[in-house]
Formats: sequence, C-alpha cells, structure tokens
Amino acid sequence: MHKRNRAALFLLIPIVIFMWFIGWCLYWIGSREDAIPRKMSDLNELTFTVQIPEEKYAT
Repeated sequence: MHKRNRAALFLLIPIVIFMWFIGWCLYWIGSREDAIPRKMSDLNELTFTVQIPEEKYAT
C-alpha cells in the first residue's frame, strides 16, 4: 500500500504545480494596472461601427 501512495503522489505533484502556475498567471494578469483602461477617456481612439445591410437583403 505504500507504493500506491507514492504513485498517487507522483501523479498529484504535476497537477498541483500546473494549477499553481495557472493561478499565479491569472493573479499576475489581474494585478497589471496598465493593461486595462480604467476610464472612458482612455478609449477615445476606439470606434464601433455597425454595418448596414443592403436593401435587397433587408426584405
């Protein structure tokens, strides 16, 4: 039974390290203040356009 615990631990350690890495990356991305514009004035160069369908397709 001791070998079974060792095998489970051998499989569990990479999963734990991978989950920690994903969590750390998300934390790092969320902590970057300059990556996300906070005010609408920062978005003054952003333009939204809506394409108007041609009349033959509108009917």
